[in-house]
Amino acid sequence: MLRSWRAYSKRSPLPSTVLDVLQQKPELTLTAADKRVFLSPKEARITPRKRHNPTATAPIPPSAIIKDLWSPSLTTTGSVDSFRPDTNALSPTKFHKVVNALVDSFTTDQLKRYAQQHCTIKSRDRKRDIAAKIVSDAWKVEKTEGLTIDDFTSVKRVKLEPMHLHLLLKNRSIVHYLGLTGAKLKFDSASSSIQFRGTQKQVQDAEVLLSHTLARAHTQTLEWGHLDSQCRLDDIAAHTDVYFSRSDNGLNMTSFNPKQLKRAERLLLWQQLPQLCRSFIRQEVVEPSLSSATNLIKLPFQADASASWRQRFRRLWTWARPQKATASPSLSRSIERLSGATSTELSLDDVTDAKHNLGAANLESEAVRVVEMLSPSPAVSVDSVWPQLKCPESPEGLVTVTLGTVVFDEENQAFFDSNAALAADAASRLPLWHQTHLSSADINHLMNEEPGTHSIQLTFVPSPWLKEKDPSSYPPMVLSATLTDKMTVDVATIDLAAVHAEHSVLVPLPGERADIKVTYQNPQSVLVESNNEANEELTEPSSSIDEILHSTMASARHLASQPGIGQFLSKSKLNFSQPLDIHPTLDITVNGEIIPYHYVSTELRRSVEFSYHDRLVQHTLVEGGRLGGRRHEITFAGDVGGDRASVQALLADAHQFIREM
Repeated sequence: MLRSWRAYSKRSPLPSTVLDVLQQKPELTLTAADKRVFLSPKEARITPRKRHNPTATAPIPPSAIIKDLWSPSLTTTGSVDSFRPDTNALSPTKFHKVVNALVDSFTTDQLKRYAQQHCTIKSRDRKRDIAAKIVSDAWKVEKTEGLTIDDFTSVKRVKLEPMHLHLLLKNRSIVHYLGLTGAKLKFDSASSSIQFRGTQKQVQDAEVLLSHTLARAHTQTLEWGHLDSQCRLDDIAAHTDVYFSRSDNGLNMTSFNPKQLKRAERLLLWQQLPQLCRSFIRQEVVEPSLSSATNLIKLPFQADASASWRQRFRRLWTWARPQKATASPSLSRSIERLSGATSTELSLDDVTDAKHNLGAANLESEAVRVVEMLSPSPAVSVDSVWPQLKCPESPEGLVTVTLGTVVFDEENQAFFDSNAALAADAASRLPLWHQTHLSSADINHLMNEEPGTHSIQLTFVPSPWLKEKDPSSYPPMVLSATLTDKMTVDVATIDLAAVHAEHSVLVPLPGERADIKVTYQNPQSVLVESNNEANEELTEPSSSIDEILHSTMASARHLASQPGIGQFLSKSKLNFSQPLDIHPTLDITVNGEIIPYHYVSTELRRSVEFSYHDRLVQHTLVEGGRLGGRRHEITFAGDVGGDRASVQALLADAHQFIREM
């Protein structure tokens, strides 16, 4: 401090001399009271501040605390019996562990009351003696000699609810997470429990993790509404980590992952789509005639890559006609002669004749095969499909024929698998639509340069929880759009169509290389464009930035009639080069009222158009994800609003293409 003052005094321009006024002694007149150094007792008294003085209560004795902790409801026989070991023979180490557990868990009075009911004790027995007599006399547990590996490990069995046991067995990652503690896990489905084995620290850690995991379970209840309460849940449970339980109020769903609950709800709506839209979607199957059914056999069918999630775990089969090889008469005579009793005494002439006859038989069988291939097989009759196709309410529509395989499950429910490999290969050799003049080299170049267009189709169904409304009176909706080069949605190509009619007829063709599905579709767009704004172009620049930001893009003006589409797109992430995030609901205006629709499925489609006898043939590669499968679709397009003759011509072209595959 002195150094700093000296440094400051040297740098300061002010004089450092002491003034004379300060050097003079002050002449002050003080009174007697002012000369006192100590305060009087009255002045020195400090008045304490008033504080809250709570009423003093007597301290609670420890015995009362223990009595409150061990309420009479916990001193039952079942509480003590929960410590009873599973076996009647324990090593000394295990025996002492059970005794210590009783001593630490119960009071002396509780153990004494239990012992008086099950065994004989003395009045002077201490707490540990009573616990030991409970184990040895009441439970009849004996001590064994020697040590085992169980003496160094702890075993804990935890009772589980059926839903928790189901979820743990479905989630291997959680079981692996519990196993990281070092404890050995063992599930017992009969008793609905899990057993931990390890050191005491490992067992305690595993039990804590288990309780924390079970506490994170999410439960959701779906009201039945217009859903079928007897629906099949096996297929949904196989593709989700959700536990289902039916009740009168609805369907209870429990899962450790809340996203799995949303997925289960979507699959439930997807499964009941035909029922919710039964007024608009219909499917019929043309059974083989009785005369041809006697010569048919059932063959198992398996297509995991292309099958949908509802078909993947079912036992499927399809109709097939056995191919029997018939031998010629000359070959039969040669076989009989060579296999006769005198076959050991053959001469050289017999061998030569047999060789000659065998060659003739090969020629005859080849000729028979060629004749069968060239002979006309019965074509598909329009009489079997025409009554199911036409819809009086919507006479205008498009009839298409898709190639594939008609399969059946164990309940004889029919499905259609469009993944026909031979049909896809045959269609790729056809000339491109409106480009029939190109050579084979040009076609190969176009095929290598991604000639197809990528598009998406999102399917929506009306909400089954509508109040005072029947969802079957509203048609399903399909939101379609073309994708850009960056796999994002092109807003200008978005269209929302109501499927007013989709009637399908499955026609099995045993003995042919493919079956067919004849479909009548009548989709109608629900987007209404304004006549004044449909073709309007921005000829003058906006005067302000606010007008630019709040102005409607010309490519999105056709969506103004359905405001729910804009809200759906803003809440969704439809970038197919990244993980998708699709909003579960879409509000659609139908006849002036807003109807909530639920999203059920997505299809990424890449289509290439070919020409076959001046008829459009569309080859589409459909990516439905893990739930929808990857499949090819070969579709023959008919005439819009076609009559009976045009449908017959469409069936004839499709059948001829099948024969040429």
